[in-house]
Amino acid sequence: MTYLLINDDSNKGTASVLAGNPDHIEINSLVGGWFDCVRTQDGVLVGYVNDTGLIDGLPANIHASMIFGRPLYGPCVLVGGMSPDGEYDGDNHPVPDHIVRAILSANAIFGLRPEPVIA
Repeated sequence: MTYLLINDDSNKGTASVLAGNPDHIEINSLVGGWFDCVRTQDGVLVGYVNDTGLIDGLPANIHASMIFGRPLYGPCVLVGGMSPDGEYDGDNHPVPDHIVRAILSANAIFGLRPEPVIA
């Protein structure tokens, strides 16, 4: 199964393609703790994010925030939400190839963002 790790702004929000079927232990490790689930309105994409990312002061995740239409903090594990039959069933599924290509093409845009300057 293809899934993505979308880094937070400490890594310029770039995404990496991963293979496998992440279980709760791996997701916990990737997002740095207990996690919450968010999904797009149509259910095509599901994201797992750190449950206390904002409270813990994790960097914003602008890329994931744009995908899900809400402020998210810390890394985000992105999986597909639709079964092969086209139904949202609550299981993790591969991220559709066209979405992987679109998100990876955004890496170039997010990679151009300048480093923050602290005065």
